[in-house]
Amino acid sequence: MTRKNADAVSNCIEPAARAAKAREKGSLQPDLAYTGQQAVPGPKGWVENETTVRSKLKSKEQFPQG
Repeated sequence: MTRKNADAVSNCIEPAARAAKAREKGSLQPDLAYTGQQAVPGPKGWVENETTVRSKLKSKEQFPQG
């Protein structure tokens, strides 16, 4: 754990501090890993999987947000 990370973790509430330590050890995936989105870096930025894009478009059609 780097000094910067140690300072950030020490200022967190207990559950957040445990989660940060678990992410650092690799036993907890990053937050967005649990969303099911599969994006990969490309020459023009992040490119999402076609299935994810279709799913998001369908969701936006079914539940418009204004």
